[in-house]
Amino acid sequence: EFTNKDIILGMSFLDKLYPHIITKIHWWFTTPCKQKLGAKRVNNKVRKTTPWIKGSEKITQKLENVIQSNHNIEIIIFSINKIKLLQDKLELLYNGNPLQGWEKHKTKIKIELIDENSIVTQKPLKYNFNDLIEFKMHIKELLDNKYIQESNSKHTSPTFIVNKHSEQKRGKSRMVIYYRNLNAKTKTYNYPIPNKILKIRQIQGYNYFSKFDCKSGFYHLKLEDESKKLTAFTVPQGFYEWNVLPFGYKNVPGRYQHFMDNYFNQ
Repeated sequence: EFTNKDIILGMSFLDKLYPHIITKIHWWFTTPCKQKLGAKRVNNKVRKTTPWIKGSEKITQKLENVIQSNHNIEIIIFSINKIKLLQDKLELLYNGNPLQGWEKHKTKIKIELIDENSIVTQKPLKYNFNDLIEFKMHIKELLDNKYIQESNSKHTSPTFIVNKHSEQKRGKSRMVIYYRNLNAKTKTYNYPIPNKILKIRQIQGYNYFSKFDCKSGFYHLKLEDESKKLTAFTVPQGFYEWNVLPFGYKNVPGRYQHFMDNYFNQ
């Protein structure tokens, strides 16, 4: 029964719970612009519902499609032009670059070596022709977004390309930096990561949940200038270092969790 299901916003729960038997007579919900939408049950037929509450792309068109194609409910939409206006201005609020909001918190992270005089170095790995193409694509994207910059550091770590089943499924390879030596020579930042089981227990008894996913979460935090040199890595096209927290550095999860905890507790 639909009435016994918990709704988790942000996932295609309507598809995952298909099919439903609609038993509610009437309900209301709000749009991002605080305008109310209404839905009224016409009959109790088993049906599949379009999961149009998903992302920002073509929200209005999906709403209109539901109205035209759904014969089991009547949907009343108020001020649909305001929803279109929200779509038009969405780029002003979010453009896909995690650094867009950095000026609001200006958080910088320092990487601390156990021995300040130690050198992080490891020779480059071997690559094949396909790797060269993938490296070129990744480096261009990282430079365009100012996540990395050219380096003249005395430290260096190797890189390699991962293009297994999961990467092929999503249509994009992963560039991995092998920070084994950096991690071994770095002081550990012991900040606790929340226990998943405890978090699940804390939300027991609730019927409605919301969630959000930070785009490339670690890239929201910049590195201090002296720490950038420690993240230097080599690829066939050149030598670069990170401006933001890189994946693969051992203290990134704790640093990011600490930042998020502070941000939500403000």
